[in-house]
Amino acid sequence: MVELVKGTPADYEEIVDVASLVFSLNSAPCDFETLLPKLYKKGADNEKYHYLVKDNGRIRAIVCASPVTFQVAGTKLHAAGIGSVCVHKAERGKGYMQRLMRWAIDDLRKEGVDFAMLGGQRQRYEYYGFESGGIQMNAAVSAGNLRHALAKEKTEGLVIEEVLPHQEERIARAMQLHQKEAICAEREAAWFYDSCRNWESKFYAVLENGRMIGYFVLRKDSMTEFVLEDYSRMPAVVRVVLETCAPGGINFMDSVTEPGRMRFYEDICENYSVSPNKRFLFFQYEKTIEAYLQLKAQNQPLAEGELLIEIEGYGKLCITLADGRAHCERTDRSCPLVLPARKAVPYLFGPIRSHYGFDASHSALADAWFPLPLYIPRQDAI
Repeated sequence: MVELVKGTPADYEEIVDVASLVFSLNSAPCDFETLLPKLYKKGADNEKYHYLVKDNGRIRAIVCASPVTFQVAGTKLHAAGIGSVCVHKAERGKGYMQRLMRWAIDDLRKEGVDFAMLGGQRQRYEYYGFESGGIQMNAAVSAGNLRHALAKEKTEGLVIEEVLPHQEERIARAMQLHQKEAICAEREAAWFYDSCRNWESKFYAVLENGRMIGYFVLRKDSMTEFVLEDYSRMPAVVRVVLETCAPGGINFMDSVTEPGRMRFYEDICENYSVSPNKRFLFFQYEKTIEAYLQLKAQNQPLAEGELLIEIEGYGKLCITLADGRAHCERTDRSCPLVLPARKAVPYLFGPIRSHYGFDASHSALADAWFPLPLYIPRQDAI
């Protein structure tokens, strides 16, 4: 008998086993308990976020929709990460993934989630309404940059040490620094360490004369999180990181919302580029537009005014920026700017919309405001 059910604690071991098996067959061998400890470490109690197809009691397909809340410019955004999407190789072609995805999306819409996000093959998820968006900075620091641009940086007193699970003071200090970031996920203290270890990453403290001044998360040569209390120290810290942890170079994955890090990428890095961050499906646009417009206005001067936009199939929005405060709400007013549903995410949040006409009515205010710097940190995605 085939049934669609939500996961329970009794399903924990089989969820981990099936997901690990399917993904190991499709790519490199992996163990989900160590790959994503925040979600799959025993005792995390996240089985309830898993949508399952069972055949005679055995799990045949999985979709996970895990909640995450972000703080952006004083606004809470409620999101969900879609991941662990898999079907046992013997059951493919039966439509199990489609049924689970539609069930999960329907639940998220009913729960009032602002948006869902995921990775994965683009067209595979366009069928469910996900579109590429967000702005991700990719910056490479090479051994050559170390020799020519960073070699004279003063590093006396700087030490890099891996953070261990029993080092509660260092974990608490890292969490304190994380919470000051412009885009900050609400990570529970009990799971902060495991969040930093997701994706087989290593979690390091940056010490200067014995005091912790920052932390970073490194997965092989990918720097997925880098936080300092003072970014004037970034060149010196990066020099020490290259000399101790990553002699071959580092590839930063970052938002574009911290000016101190952006200056470093522009001044020092061998190469840098901007790309989409994730695939997004919006259930409610208002709070996300408001939060990221507010954040952008805090980082750079923006023209103030009012913009009316209609998103086909969603509705009409009135977006304002006045006296430095952003606001977005539904409206019944006529909108001169109308976006097809699948163009809304790239128009509002896509990295290339400002470089061409976008097949939409021209608006000087829209050109000034968009794209907004939507970004999901790698450690908070599944």
